[in-house]
Amino acid sequence: MIITRQDPASVKLQTGETVLMYNADAGALDLKIAGKHLNIDTPGEYEIEGVMISGAAESSRAAYTVRWDDMVIGLGVTKSNQTYDVLISPQDNPTIEARVVIPLTAKLKSDAEEMDKFTFKKKDLPPEGKSKTIWLTPH
Repeated sequence: MIITRQDPASVKLQTGETVLMYNADAGALDLKIAGKHLNIDTPGEYEIEGVMISGAAESSRAAYTVRWDDMVIGLGVTKSNQTYDVLISPQDNPTIEARVVIPLTAKLKSDAEEMDKFTFKKKDLPPEGKSKTIWLTPH
């Protein structure tokens, strides 16, 4: 999977031809997979070509849990008891357990490993119980 930051509030997640765009300001997802397109901007349960998305109303916007490529990815400010492989959060101090945290606010940047894109497979993530923070430079 490759995660890149598109602008201060948006990230792109991609594996092969499957592309998921997340806009934190709008609380919306845009998924393109196998010639199909799904735009999500409300809480609910969604599934397309093996990508499972669960959205819940948190704070003033929807937050999402995405199950994709044998990973659990959190998008947004969530209060879930779920442990995430990757958490992409607009929250300054996310308290959710995640192996990799990608903040969308600069307040956590000083504690983060900075990169243009984050390319990884599940086996490359820190072990359970460990965490690292990655700051993605907006393009």
